[in-house]
Amino acid sequence: MREKISKMLAMSEIYHAADISGIMIDALKNGIWPENLVRNSSVITPSEQISLLKSKIAIVGLGGLGGYLATLAARAGIGGMSLSDGDSFSPGNLNRQVLCTKETMGKNKARVASDVCLLINPALKTRVWETNFRKENSTDILEGVDLVMDGLDQVKTRKLLFSSAVSANIPFIHGAVSGLSGQTATFMPDHPEAMDSLYPENIRLPAAPSVLSPVVAVIAGLQVQEAIRFLCGRSPENSGKLIFYDGVKMEFQKVNL
Repeated sequence: MREKISKMLAMSEIYHAADISGIMIDALKNGIWPENLVRNSSVITPSEQISLLKSKIAIVGLGGLGGYLATLAARAGIGGMSLSDGDSFSPGNLNRQVLCTKETMGKNKARVASDVCLLINPALKTRVWETNFRKENSTDILEGVDLVMDGLDQVKTRKLLFSSAVSANIPFIHGAVSGLSGQTATFMPDHPEAMDSLYPENIRLPAAPSVLSPVVAVIAGLQVQEAIRFLCGRSPENSGKLIFYDGVKMEFQKVNL
């Protein structure tokens, strides 16, 4: 069965993603790990990997954080993604946005994320929204997802995304970066006040903060690690807590919110 899966992955253009995902699930039920996921086998169980394959996340914002969120989630074997971003790549994105290259310049970020993730995992099912997240499209973008991943850099849109997730009863994993620091937190929908504790109404933030790519990768990695825990059915390690990363001192701090 593993050889059959490998052949389907190699010839993925002629197979439907659902067919590839289905045979992977059948293999895992029989204790057989697909070759592209076998390195997960020492840290998660076959049933947890099946849960990942059956899960669906929304990633809103596919620039710095979002590019890492999407590709790491695809490599972990998460089965579905709803991807939203109305922006296209430009030269100013090259220093920190992993999906930005000479070849992707000028292309929509959500579309590029989908294309790259499907090359990583042909069993993945994606929905692409080449538009920014707004109240008018929030229901469609979040339809059927198990988890919302924050890849945004604007507080106003982040608060709208969070309130939409709360209204839809969907857990929310926050991430933000600036300069040599970043932060992440997990919010369950029964705490609708959580985002205001991080971003009070009178807060003033730089419009376009400088940031180095290693900081982006660190925070996105923590977000995806937490997503895997949640989607595997484990208790979120970071629920109601803020992890702050100081890249100057190379230190982490965790505080209760």
